[in-house]
Amino acid sequence: MPPLRSFLTAAPVAALLLAVPGCASPPPIPQEPPTDTPMEGSWRVVEMHQAYPDGSAQPLHTRESFFLFAGSDYSIAWAYGDGPSPLYAERWKPTEEERLARFGSMLVNAGTFEVDGDCMAAHPRFALAPELVGGEIRFRFSFAGDTLRLSWDETWSVDGVPYPSDGASTVLRLVRNGAAPGA
Repeated sequence: MPPLRSFLTAAPVAALLLAVPGCASPPPIPQEPPTDTPMEGSWRVVEMHQAYPDGSAQPLHTRESFFLFAGSDYSIAWAYGDGPSPLYAERWKPTEEERLARFGSMLVNAGTFEVDGDCMAAHPRFALAPELVGGEIRFRFSFAGDTLRLSWDETWSVDGVPYPSDGASTVLRLVRNGAAPGA
């Protein structure tokens, strides 16, 4: 009678599993972040310059870049310089000089943002510069198709100290990843 005993033991367990709501259902699908802003998605810098109050401008060069906007979260990373980023002489083992050169050529921060008209306020929760964590960055922005123009106008540290820009703004032209650079 082992087969009958197995059935008598398994039947109540199976009935219980089928009777408990949700046990036989697949797990819920995670909700996607809202996509009601044209900023949503990933972007790369295709042009950047420093704009000064007297109307002059100085080109800035990026080696690589990545901007991400998802819901109310953002992440920004770029490295300055001409040409591709140099590889470390010994892979994965940079010298102190190589570390300092890489650190000095990068801008990295991530956090939350909010939009009001054509203005965006970013609130870094992580940054390469520790004084920026808890501070604020203010941008003006505009769109033309898959092109985003950002004017990085003001930056404050966590304790309210303004970045010493002397009125200059960093102006960036970004294209949505997957779009042509001239888009």
